[in-house]
Amino acid sequence: MCCSLLAFSVRAQLIIREKGGSGATYVRITPIEKLEKASMECIYEYRVRDKEKNEIRTYFDILQSGREYTKYFGYPIYQVDSVIYRRDINKITEQEDNDISNQYGFMGASPYIILIHNRTKKISYYDRVFTDHYIYTDSAPIAWQLSTGSLVVCGHYCHKATAHFRGREWTAYYAPDIPVGRGPWKFGGLPGLILRIEDSTGDQCFTAISLRTIHSDIYMERDRDDFKTTRERFNKQLKDYKSNPSKIVSGSPYAPKDDNGREVLPKRKLFFNPIELE
Repeated sequence: MCCSLLAFSVRAQLIIREKGGSGATYVRITPIEKLEKASMECIYEYRVRDKEKNEIRTYFDILQSGREYTKYFGYPIYQVDSVIYRRDINKITEQEDNDISNQYGFMGASPYIILIHNRTKKISYYDRVFTDHYIYTDSAPIAWQLSTGSLVVCGHYCHKATAHFRGREWTAYYAPDIPVGRGPWKFGGLPGLILRIEDSTGDQCFTAISLRTIHSDIYMERDRDDFKTTRERFNKQLKDYKSNPSKIVSGSPYAPKDDNGREVLPKRKLFFNPIELE
């Protein structure tokens, strides 16, 4: 019960009532700003293991690459938004929004959005802790060591590289024939698109499963009001929440209650194994 109540939409919404006589309930969808057209998209399978809970979860993310920007975020969010923003966003009912979201597994998508300015390498990282949305800026230079070894991923012959990055040892395979110096999440800086990257424990693994040349929009929501923070503060707050969600949920409107109105908060950790350990 607790887990379902802790899943919140990444897209900002406000429920409003139609002024007409039908009584329909609409959602107000945040307008978007189109930054540019993507020249390439890569879909990744992200597999992460929480050893303490003895559980593996799989997510699907998408990387959009353009001349000025690179965006990395949950693929179900991309799918839902591709439907939503082709319609009149002022005329989408709550039921329609729920149906579209459920169709593509929106609530199970990766919560982060990573927007990279290609020329400056500046990273704008958007994420949330419970219902609060945050943004911090980051730069993630990685000291790669090119290595012998190869692997074919998505039909592309890839070279091997290794690096220590924020507490983990990573092995990456990049495709020199795809001259995009990025990869999943914050990874980049190699002479080709990273198609697979895994840490030495096997707990974290990103693998490209689809590449396509497409000219869809790279966009961001307008007028976001995320709380500004630092990477270190955000990571600590997220860890604290995942370790003891009841502490944050208690006293909020989202706290589950029994028939007598008393809070029923299971004292257990949530699934958590962060990519960054330091």
